[in-house]
Amino acid sequence: MKRIRSVLRGREGMTLVELIVSAGLLCLVIAVFSASLRPAAEISRRTQELNSAELIADDLLETVRSRVETATEYIKCYENGADITGQTGSSRGSAVEFGTSNAVELLTADGCAETAIMVGSRAAGTEAAVEKGYLLERYYDNSTGVFYSKNADGTPCARALAQTYAKGFYMGLRAGLYFELDESGRTVTATVTIFRDADMTDAVFSDSLLIDLRYDIPVKTGVTAQQRPAA
Repeated sequence: MKRIRSVLRGREGMTLVELIVSAGLLCLVIAVFSASLRPAAEISRRTQELNSAELIADDLLETVRSRVETATEYIKCYENGADITGQTGSSRGSAVEFGTSNAVELLTADGCAETAIMVGSRAAGTEAAVEKGYLLERYYDNSTGVFYSKNADGTPCARALAQTYAKGFYMGLRAGLYFELDESGRTVTATVTIFRDADMTDAVFSDSLLIDLRYDIPVKTGVTAQQRPAA
């Protein structure tokens, strides 16, 4: 027993210097280990983001196809779909407009201001503004062959307006659309590009779809959207 006590009394603990050195080595090992994990975590994040972008693009292209192929009267594009009042059309642009038997529809991701919803000549409430980067659908009355995209006071108006998907659908990403019409009016190439930033400069993924129209319709280039004249 005396021998054990003597051995225990003779043992020395770690010095302060040894403790500091040990802590430093431990921190170094943790830092090296963390640094080795960061690239793997970034690769995993990028892969998940790309998968999300592909799913979003696929859904948007399918939605666009299901709408555009119903065109029966004419089809045209605009360089920018945020305000089409008084604008001539072309065969390519970021918005597509087409006529059906009882309405005109516009598809774009260029955003729009708060819009008055019209039932004939009567206002029936408003729809909130839609930010750029989200697919929206605007419908206009085509009973007279000319539709109005603004009221006499300059307020945007439409028969109906809908942001096709809620913001959550985009999972923090945004979408840009581009359309190209062939001169015969029989096919439309729709391209969706998914961006990771609100300025829509940092692209994640892009895909295109060739849409066959059901009817042989003209590509209209003249002005169709006008401001409603004052009463």
